[in-house]
Amino acid sequence: MTIDEIWAHMAARRNVGLRRLLAPGPDDTGLRRIVEAATQAPDHGRVRPWRFVLIPAHRRADLGEVFVEALV
Repeated sequence: MTIDEIWAHMAARRNVGLRRLLAPGPDDTGLRRIVEAATQAPDHGRVRPWRFVLIPAHRRADLGEVFVEALV
């Protein structure tokens, strides 16, 4: 990939709100690439190391219950 192609990809980035994300999400290879890219991003606040929390699909309902309990 050339530097121009890299810049084109970076310029084309878009944010997608959580409510617009649909299953299926990225596979294991995609997740590894996403996490690797995130760890390489500039850290202007110097708050490294990064921490990533992945919630498997079969446990999301459990997490939702915990959030509900916390709000009550």
